[in-house]
Amino acid sequence: MSRFRTFAALLLAVLSPLHALAQEAFLPGACRAAADELDIAHPGPLPPGPVCYLGQGCLQVDWNIAPAMTIEQTLALYRFDEKHPLRIHTSNVNLLLFKVAWTQEVVERQAGFEKVTQLLEGVSPILSLVGGFTTAARGSGRNDLSDWLIGVEMANMCLADIVGRLTDVVIDRQGIENRQRLFEAHHVLSRALPVLLERRAKYLTTGEPKLEDYAKVGQRHDDFLKRVTEFLPRARSSIDGETTVMKQEERNSVVLLTGQAMKSDGTKVGQAVAARYFVAWSKPVIYHVGYGYGRLKDFDFKQVRTLSGQDLFAATKPVDKDTAAGSNDESTQAEAIAFLTWELYRWGPNERFGAGFTAGTGLQSVGESIYVGGTARIFSRLLVTYGLVAARGTRGEGVVVDDTTTSPTETRTLFSELKERTDWKPFFSVSFKVY
Repeated sequence: MSRFRTFAALLLAVLSPLHALAQEAFLPGACRAAADELDIAHPGPLPPGPVCYLGQGCLQVDWNIAPAMTIEQTLALYRFDEKHPLRIHTSNVNLLLFKVAWTQEVVERQAGFEKVTQLLEGVSPILSLVGGFTTAARGSGRNDLSDWLIGVEMANMCLADIVGRLTDVVIDRQGIENRQRLFEAHHVLSRALPVLLERRAKYLTTGEPKLEDYAKVGQRHDDFLKRVTEFLPRARSSIDGETTVMKQEERNSVVLLTGQAMKSDGTKVGQAVAARYFVAWSKPVIYHVGYGYGRLKDFDFKQVRTLSGQDLFAATKPVDKDTAAGSNDESTQAEAIAFLTWELYRWGPNERFGAGFTAGTGLQSVGESIYVGGTARIFSRLLVTYGLVAARGTRGEGVVVDDTTTSPTETRTLFSELKERTDWKPFFSVSFKVY
């Protein structure tokens, strides 16, 4: 054990200076030469980018691996709502030549979700209460003019070198070398600007400057200044990445999110990435869908004329008179239901269990049946609901037995009038969490 510790200590002693050197030395190239010429210190290692966590509603996208990312499944892990729009931080993009545009489009609105949201809005206040060059190149013949000219040309070479290296939409396909070089180039060029201005002023204000020479070098300096002022902000954005704040969408919206890389002229580059996400209600609710039994059954009737000349009504389906009149338990039926549950209490590991107040409506005819009750959530996504359903249904009244049919052995059950009736009945449902 002691030998191992000794070896580890020796290894650390050897590697530590190498690690420190790696953090303090420029990568080889024109920017290192420019830094030496202009006495610019190394900026250190590439800093981490801005913090972007999905738990804070921010999606981190490395454009190099964006097509392989399961963005839709990732977005499903976070609950977006109408008050907190999605933010996207895109990194590893060469913004010197390209850009990534993120767009979104509402492709669907779920009527069941909106209806039960409106139902819960009325009671939400109550529920809320509840729950190249080197320095050796310098010769003895240097003067103020040559210092200025050499500084401008070295900075120009640094700029040309880094721009020439970055031609792909992705900065680094592997590792981080290009991003480190871009970081160093940004550091060198931003600090070169005041040094070059000092050298320009020194040549102009000391001795006897030649105006022809000043004009020629000044033109080179001005050209460099124009290009570098365009380069620096784009380089900074390329290093840090860009954060796009998407437009706020209304609740109950299924949103199609699309990201597309393109050139400055709008030409698309590579494949787009796309994903859907849902904008929920900002209240602490769960949207779940399932089947429930207990809704008042609705019957269809047609007007008929008997042989005796009476105008009556007959049920269009083969049902008996008691069922069509709604006088027994056979007048209930099952239907698909959209529920919204305001959870008042949660417990268990990772809050796998919960209980709360529920409102719902049938999906086949939204708003015609209203469900209210209580829901228990088990195993995170399975929900069991019990309560009352109110629904309207057409019923026949004034039963008339018609024996004047064409067949002497057959009779018909008819009704003298029809009435719309609203009943409250108990219901039971098993459903699954959608959002």
